[in-house]
Amino acid sequence: MAYFLPFSVSLLLIRLLMPVSHRLGWVDRPGGHKVHKQTTPVIGGLGVAAGTLVTLLWLEPSAVSGWEVYLMASLVLIGVGAWDDRAPLPALLRIAIQCLVTYWVVAYGGMVVESLGTFPIIGELRLGPLAEPFTVLVTVGLMNALNMLDGLDGLLGGVVMAILGVLGLAALTGGAQDYGQLALVVLTAVAAFYIYNFRWPGRNRALVFLGDAGSTWLGLTLAWLAIGISHTTPAALDKAAVAWVLALPVLDTLSTIALRLSKGKHPMEPGHEHIHFVLRDHGVSVNATVLLVTGLTAVMGLVGLGMARIGLADYWILTAFLLLFILYAESIQHLRRLGSWFGWLLPKGARERSQGPGA
Repeated sequence: MAYFLPFSVSLLLIRLLMPVSHRLGWVDRPGGHKVHKQTTPVIGGLGVAAGTLVTLLWLEPSAVSGWEVYLMASLVLIGVGAWDDRAPLPALLRIAIQCLVTYWVVAYGGMVVESLGTFPIIGELRLGPLAEPFTVLVTVGLMNALNMLDGLDGLLGGVVMAILGVLGLAALTGGAQDYGQLALVVLTAVAAFYIYNFRWPGRNRALVFLGDAGSTWLGLTLAWLAIGISHTTPAALDKAAVAWVLALPVLDTLSTIALRLSKGKHPMEPGHEHIHFVLRDHGVSVNATVLLVTGLTAVMGLVGLGMARIGLADYWILTAFLLLFILYAESIQHLRRLGSWFGWLLPKGARERSQGPGA
């Protein structure tokens, strides 16, 4: 029942909103850097959030600290996001609202990153008075990282399900049963959306998108679950390993910003520097790109969880993560050159693109 309810509520609400989304203005129209060619409803996030929050009310997880505050903050964030999907808000106003809502959960819901782990000589690196602003910063960063990653049909849904799967596994095997159950609740709600968003055989486009409401709310939800799971006693997930679980959206955003700055471009300017666009530009199909990036997300998360489970020290886990970031950024930057070296493996059109300007 705990997993049937979020799936069915999400599935049903998305289906009910699809016919009226155009009339309500909840649609994304093609143009600019957008890949899709048809006007598409952006009500997926409303369905996923509804399925999750209704189930949360039904479960009333007493062992999960501050869940009522998270629920109320989610309603505010979804409401603002739905408004933004209908009539875009100024970027600074949107980020300010995200910061305020996140601070509410941090200050009154106990969602605080209190330390970054234990290191030689200095011992546990506690953040002290910087804990709350640091938590707000990384949570809002994650919200916008997910928003930036939402560029192909099925991509963000797949990445989020992979992260939730690893978080659920960590919690259930680490003694944090309530957090594990909630992670799987969100996963099943996202799975219902995935039915409408993925390009299944016989359907060459997504029927609905998450919208900004969905991506920002999922950012808050992933942060809430990851922080909660890593701060249980004993910790179900090592704090340093959280970076590996959330690695894909974080690495993609940081490497994209670094690449744009190196080119003298604005870091938030639309472009094709993201991993999914790089793969698409090299002739990889949408579904293959989605499955590849989703699988990469799951592997990174499992590697991080594995390192924590075998008792690897926090500084080694974070050092490995830093090396992963360097490898990821260099791979994305030079993928076009690699494409020209291995162009014989690609379709003819992709070979031509990989050998074009900038190769």
